[in-house]
Amino acid sequence: MASDDELSILVIVVDVNPIWWGQQTLKSSKFTLSKCLDAVMVMGNSHLLMGHNSKLAVIASHIQESRFIYPGKTSKTGDAGDNGSSPSESMFSSSKDGKYELFAAANELMAEEIKDLMARNVL
Repeated sequence: MASDDELSILVIVVDVNPIWWGQQTLKSSKFTLSKCLDAVMVMGNSHLLMGHNSKLAVIASHIQESRFIYPGKTSKTGDAGDNGSSPSESMFSSSKDGKYELFAAANELMAEEIKDLMARNVL
């Protein structure tokens, strides 16, 4: 059994090759890049929920470059529990919608980084 102070990191590499994803769209596949990214976000969020020592790294692999999309270069969010506030203070967003604020921020960051990567690497 792992000790409580042991770090657990999950690294997810997502292939965002626009040629392959474009071919999937032409085939009328129900599996799209956005659905794939949604599944990656759910998996990453689930891992972060496993404990305060759980960390996450998501890497997008494009034709011309690979990039960390979480934590991203513009990341203003830390991993779970890194903001210095107690879990009860930071667990839910101020809008009382029941959404864990860190997950919403991480998901938005990943989406922004993917958009930036795809826009910068036009074929």
